[in-house]
Amino acid sequence: MSGVSMHPPLARTATGGDVRWSRRASLLVVGVFAFLTVYFRGVFTPWANPNELSRFEAVISMAEWNTFSIDRAIEALGDHEDKSAANGHFYSNKAPGLGFAAYPVYRVLRIGLPMPSFATANAIFWLMRLFTVSVVCTFALWRFSRRVAEIATAPWVAPLVTLAVGMGTTYLFYARSFFSHAWTAAAAKSA
Repeated sequence: MSGVSMHPPLARTATGGDVRWSRRASLLVVGVFAFLTVYFRGVFTPWANPNELSRFEAVISMAEWNTFSIDRAIEALGDHEDKSAANGHFYSNKAPGLGFAAYPVYRVLRIGLPMPSFATANAIFWLMRLFTVSVVCTFALWRFSRRVAEIATAPWVAPLVTLAVGMGTTYLFYARSFFSHAWTAAAAKSA
């Protein structure tokens, strides 16, 4: 049986060159993913999506007025249906985790940017989303690609699976939105 391999092609051990190629290809996929999270500024203004706006108003209220009530933020950015009323005040009806994570980012951004209003919220909203949700999601995808490369049986598996997860699912959409869906999963995976 000389010259005949008893192992199927996918069960071969990867050579050093294969591993380097796999890492570079996976890093390229993660880089494109990161670029798309930066490049994408959203289809609508931040106040057009009540899910994002509710979270954004909660962060503004915590940072500007030291309260969880979004009453004043609603006056500045507009009303929406994603809120709850209690004792004559409105509150975001979203889980607070992402808001708490975005709070320090917002405070740093406010050093150089004006307080958000209906006409000025785009830059601070986009940067806050980028530095909270997108960075965490990109890091988690990179960690995922490294883990897949460790267990893959062929060098092409890690880049292909990373591409499928990063751009073939809703992960990219949620990584570039101020939603807590992908952020929560990515933060849990990155810990």
